[in-house]
Amino acid sequence: MRTFAQNLAVVGELWPMAEFTGEEKKLWNDDLSGLDQDTLYESLRSVKRLRESLYPQLPWVLASYRELSASRRARSKSLDPHPKLALEISDEEDAMLAGELTAMIEASSPSDFAAIEEVMLGEKLPRMRATTASRLLRLLSARRDPSPSQCDGPSPEDIQQREEAAALLRNHADRIREKQEAST
Repeated sequence: MRTFAQNLAVVGELWPMAEFTGEEKKLWNDDLSGLDQDTLYESLRSVKRLRESLYPQLPWVLASYRELSASRRARSKSLDPHPKLALEISDEEDAMLAGELTAMIEASSPSDFAAIEEVMLGEKLPRMRATTASRLLRLLSARRDPSPSQCDGPSPEDIQQREEAAALLRNHADRIREKQEAST
């Protein structure tokens, strides 16, 4: 992995006639030091090949860097076997689904939980945030898998855990509704 100091030395070797003022050095440092130095090195070499000048120009280097970076990103995207989905999840829909599914879970019997989970993980999951889905799945799991001591019914701790999970989801939905009302 190259460093910025190494790339500054390359500038001096590729353009031995170039002398920079203090302010020019600051500009080069400000604009180039935070970049990927391996890509910057290739950009410097590319500028030297394509531009016949005794002095390098910062805009040439930056343009070359952008081109190289873009082509590398495009190449890596085409090699990605699992492209990322760009999902827009609205606060309103997330809150609505949280409330709807919480009510469904609380009102259902254990025999219905497999169907609820299938709906959640199938059609509803892409439309809700990960934290909301996680809370709903924990609530569903707590209701589905009673401990052996719960054969006669849920323990007070389990009831409290369910109520806390449901309250968290309701609070989340309420905060989103409040944001919506404040913005309208």
